[in-house]
Amino acid sequence: MSFRPFYFLRESLISFKKNWVISIAAITTVALSLLVIGFFMLVAFTINSWMKMTEQKVEIVAFLVEGIPAESIEALQSEIMSWPEVKRVVYVSKEEALERLKKEFKDSDIISMVEENLLPVSLEISLKDPRKADTVYNRLKGRPEIDDIRHDRKMVERLLALTRT
Repeated sequence: MSFRPFYFLRESLISFKKNWVISIAAITTVALSLLVIGFFMLVAFTINSWMKMTEQKVEIVAFLVEGIPAESIEALQSEIMSWPEVKRVVYVSKEEALERLKKEFKDSDIISMVEENLLPVSLEISLKDPRKADTVYNRLKGRPEIDDIRHDRKMVERLLALTRT
């Protein structure tokens, strides 16, 4: 039996003319199904991208002791950067911290009342894997150069719970 494309085309057009309501219903059903599947795939992709972007922003901020020498800061920064869990360590001076605060509260009168910069020097530590945040936090805790550590453990736990599902 040979393949005759014109025969099949002619027969399908005849069938379409005879049963046009059913044909339109079938085409509409397939189109709507593809539309719904595409919509949910787009939503899933967007949520997945947002979760990955949020994971990238997990960081620990270590506020350093007042008056620590620059050499000690550089040594600490190099040591932390050598840890396998750490992606990046950014030094934030008192002046840069004040500038960030001014940008964040640019419409507020509170900044104009500040006479002296009391903000501490800090290190912003970005992690390769947010699951290692507690490991890095525990290594930093109790170090003499570090006055305080900001680590939002609950937010990291919620984020990890969402990414596991």
